Amino acid sequence: MAAISAFTLHLVVMRPIKNPRDQALKLRETLATLRKENQSLKRSLAASRQMVTALPSGTLLVRQGKILHANEYSLNRLGYGAEELLGMNLLDLIHLDSQDSARRLLRGWSAKGSQTGQEEIVLISKGGEMFPSHLLTSPLRHEGKTTTLVNWLDLQPWKEGQRQSHRADKLEAMSRLAKGISREVSQLLDGLDPSQKEKGSALLRCLENLCAQRGDPGFALVDLKKVVHQTVERASVDADQKAQSGGGRVLFKTYMRHVSRVMGDPGAIQEALMGVIGNALDSMKPAEVSFTTARPVPFSVNRRRPTPEGIVYRSGPSSYYTGGPRDDIMPVLTVSDPGGKVTAILFGYACHPITLNVYEFCGDYPGYAQRYIEEAFPGATALFVQGCAGQLVPNARFQFEYAQGHGRSLAVAVKEALEGNSTPVPGPIRCAYEEVPLAFQPLPPRAELEETARSGGSTEKRHARLLLERIDRGEKIAMTMPCPLQVLRFGDDILLVGLCGEPVAEYAERIKAEYLTHKYIWVAGYCTYEFGYLPTWNVWREGGYEAGGALLNTPFPGFFEGDVEKRVMDGVDKLVTEVMK
Repeated sequence: MAAISAFTLHLVVMRPIKNPRDQALKLRETLATLRKENQSLKRSLAASRQMVTALPSGTLLVRQGKILHANEYSLNRLGYGAEELLGMNLLDLIHLDSQDSARRLLRGWSAKGSQTGQEEIVLISKGGEMFPSHLLTSPLRHEGKTTTLVNWLDLQPWKEGQRQSHRADKLEAMSRLAKGISREVSQLLDGLDPSQKEKGSALLRCLENLCAQRGDPGFALVDLKKVVHQTVERASVDADQKAQSGGGRVLFKTYMRHVSRVMGDPGAIQEALMGVIGNALDSMKPAEVSFTTARPVPFSVNRRRPTPEGIVYRSGPSSYYTGGPRDDIMPVLTVSDPGGKVTAILFGYACHPITLNVYEFCGDYPGYAQRYIEEAFPGATALFVQGCAGQLVPNARFQFEYAQGHGRSLAVAVKEALEGNSTPVPGPIRCAYEEVPLAFQPLPPRAELEETARSGGSTEKRHARLLLERIDRGEKIAMTMPCPLQVLRFGDDILLVGLCGEPVAEYAERIKAEYLTHKYIWVAGYCTYEFGYLPTWNVWREGGYEAGGALLNTPFPGFFEGDVEKRVMDGVDKLVTEVMK
């Protein structure tokens, strides 16, 4: 082996050496070629940078979550200067509900496991404007280090175009409907006496003109048929008496209510709601009420994930927390006619209806559940009551099929429950209501607010600036807010507690544990007043989004004081005592 090695070494040493002059010429040619390629590369990089800067979409270079470079489109659309954006955490520009998706992209993998990923997220500008955007990320080497190239496109103009297209189609259909209703209204007016007919026709023309001016021809005329039918019925009861008592004025006032709707009368909604309540009272009939609970449907999960660094917000399906408090029990209240036919079903569940994140009207899982329940019980009206879902989100999201599946799960559980035994609710119904004041923590000194406005996160900056503007205008900032509470007692067995805001699940646990003398306890959230999240002391102590971080997106001063749960529970206890008398 040694001989072979020596022989090999001898061959290497004895290989002929090329002419040094030839080597120098070859090296010079190589250097010239490299110089030309380097110059070409520089020109290409300059052209690429210029092209990126001029792109009609956003481009960011991100390393370890920090922004290294932003093109002109990003600066203009987001409202930041280049120096402000440099070094900023990318997540500060992204809405909290989209941050899980952004984290996945920044880690360099997508759902398919590739190095390039894309998601639809919501970005937030410096001024607080939120707009949907398409985010595309891909890894690259920049200055010898691993960097993420982030391309994003503002979807707002595209979605606005879609909305305008849908609106145009809707208006065309509404216009055809309005013309048909107008013809039918004219025929109905023929049945009135001449004075009423003249006034009604004039008002009809006035309405049509107003609708045409608004560009929404069906807005006031959609239910005009029903209104005129009712008016004609009233007028036909006793034509002579109606004429003497001003039957025409009845028609005039009825039409003027619709004119007010067209003109944007702020009392229109209140009037409509009062009308619904009045119609309900006028339509009261004998009925039988019963109560039961459906089996648990555990698709809600906790987005408050405990970590060694504290509680973090995780609402994405890949990072939810399966532990923590939940309220999976489904209360079901049923109304039936004396013959036993189900006419109404009131059911509840505790979970944010945010399976979807589309910018379209959709009832999410509660809406699908209502549809499926009404299909199972023809002629019945299904109504949903949200429970204490402050930190609870669906375990599968972002697909219509998931929303339909969650809704189907609830509908099946309700149907199974109603096929079993229910407890009759004989009455009476006792009600109690009170507004308890919740205190906010004192405002920080002005110097601290100014520092936050300069160097805080995007949400903290906006909130601090808002407070400073209000202080500079001389506004008095209220340091308490009313918290409406309601308790309803049905007979001797059922207690319904209604909390305002978005109460966290611990409220349901505590209220059910403290009032065990009742057979059924139903705790509902989002009642009467929606301001944000209603934390318990434990959630407040842990901190995070539901503890008060979400309030920084509102005009309120900031976090609640630590006695928020005590104030709420003292109020609930007072109301329970009142309905138990």
